[in-house]
Amino acid sequence: MQGNDVGTAGATHPACAACKHQRKRCTEGCILAPYFPAHRSREFQAVHKLFGVSNVTKIVKNLKEEDRKMAVDSLVWEASCRQKDPFWDLMGSIERCLMS
Repeated sequence: MQGNDVGTAGATHPACAACKHQRKRCTEGCILAPYFPAHRSREFQAVHKLFGVSNVTKIVKNLKEEDRKMAVDSLVWEASCRQKDPFWDLMGSIERCLMS
């Protein structure tokens, strides 16, 4: 079995981007796994750099199930804005949208 997979009751579960970053086993109950699968590693890195794993986990845990995806998408968008323009980040993106 590879280091990225976790065996649970005969089934394998690939580690999510958050667990890979933290170098820990990804369990079936991982709160970030549905929103940061392994192929979204770059997006997770950006979100982690801006907010931190602990804060992202707290944000997601404190939301209703139906609101979590939108919140994570917002965090990813804000983090990507920060990467593109570290000075203006989100406000620069909003202003460019309004000016267009």
